Amino acid sequence: MRVAVEMAVYDIIGKHKNKPVYSLFDFNPNNTPVTSFTLGMDKPGIMEIKLKEAEQYPILKIKLGSEYDYDIINILKGFRNKKIRIDANEGWEREEAVKKMELLKEISVEFIEQPLQKDDLEGIRWLKDRIDIKIFTDENVKTSQDIENIVDIYDGINIKLMKCGGLSEAVKMIKIAKSKNLEIMLGCMIESSLAITAAAHLSPEVEFADLDGNLLISNDPFTGVSVSNGKLILSDMPGLGVNNKEPDLFENNMYVGI
Repeated sequence: MRVAVEMAVYDIIGKHKNKPVYSLFDFNPNNTPVTSFTLGMDKPGIMEIKLKEAEQYPILKIKLGSEYDYDIINILKGFRNKKIRIDANEGWEREEAVKKMELLKEISVEFIEQPLQKDDLEGIRWLKDRIDIKIFTDENVKTSQDIENIVDIYDGINIKLMKCGGLSEAVKMIKIAKSKNLEIMLGCMIESSLAITAAAHLSPEVEFADLDGNLLISNDPFTGVSVSNGKLILSDMPGLGVNNKEPDLFENNMYVGI
């Protein structure tokens, strides 16, 4: 609820001042990163098909953590033209992680997200002593209060509006993470263009984006941030720059769009 209220408030303020939300924070819309496109876990044959279907996206985020990991890693060797990021979803044990990360290093994976259980912080230190691949956390950091706990353990954090509570907290997290020399990715759940666009307004201030939730659904009721060759393109419309595709439908259901 807090996230929705904050999005509405920033949208109203932006429209009142006739400025897009990124301008309220003095962010440069030209500095948006290229978003990754996520491929969920599946059998190797299906994963190979998904990889070919995702040809238009220059950066792919691959979910691992299943019995098919070695087969999928082998398939990824045939897609060296892509930047690859891995999300292991806490699915590996320490020795297993070393073996798989060694193989992933051969295909120049950008970073590994949450390879071990979130409680195994010493395991992350152990991994970093053994292999040189950046490690990001998702589950260990929800709000700004969690960042101090992972400094000097992880290389970067994943910030999600739906986890942290809204735009204000996300901006606070970005500032703290930068002060701690942590890299930052803006992530998402499976979301409509409304929430994805809100997060995208903050993306000029981060190194990485995984803002593809709206690309993974077929019934998105909104239009907002667009993607060109993977790069997030923000509108100069005031507020969030989000529109309802079917405004009459929302009005008939007593829904007040942003």
